[in-house]
Amino acid sequence: MRYIYILVLMISVHHVNAQTNSGPFSLVASEIDGPKLYVRLANDALKICNRVLNSDEFRGEVLRAKFDWEELGSYYFIPKAIPNDQVLNLLYSKSYTMKIEFKTGRGYNWRMRRMYGTYGITNLNVPETKSLIWWLNPTGDYKGSVRDYAAHIAHEYCHMRGFADKAKDPDDFQDVVPYSIGNIVNRLLQTGKFD
Repeated sequence: MRYIYILVLMISVHHVNAQTNSGPFSLVASEIDGPKLYVRLANDALKICNRVLNSDEFRGEVLRAKFDWEELGSYYFIPKAIPNDQVLNLLYSKSYTMKIEFKTGRGYNWRMRRMYGTYGITNLNVPETKSLIWWLNPTGDYKGSVRDYAAHIAHEYCHMRGFADKAKDPDDFQDVVPYSIGNIVNRLLQTGKFD
């Protein structure tokens, strides 16, 4: 069954200078495909993710982050290290509309991805993400699942903007832009300030 929701979160789009709080930025889902509970979860996660992404706390953490630019994936679109203010400018360059599809995890490929801890897949510079549902528990811990999924969406959004994960050494991956941004969002959500 397919549910289509359009989030009306866009107020206006401004060019963002990373040094200032220049106005609202929005991640918007044009389509969310999956079970009804997960559609609701994604909508709620996008709302709190947008609150975090527009916060001064988020901007400050990104400007202070030490990103790892070594050995990124072979299909990366950002070929060299860029300053942190440019990371923010790329993330904030426009409000972004994406498609979210929840997968049940059936089939060999998805079983293998679950075995290795994969939460979802997003190709670089493509505004679509496929999310596995095995790691979310919206019936048992809805609020926790919303926070976890908001951090995951922030990570996947980085891929949509061209930031890659590591090509090698999976033990050394937490400081690349997508994981760093997801971790920053997760830390800020744990404060309870953005619920």
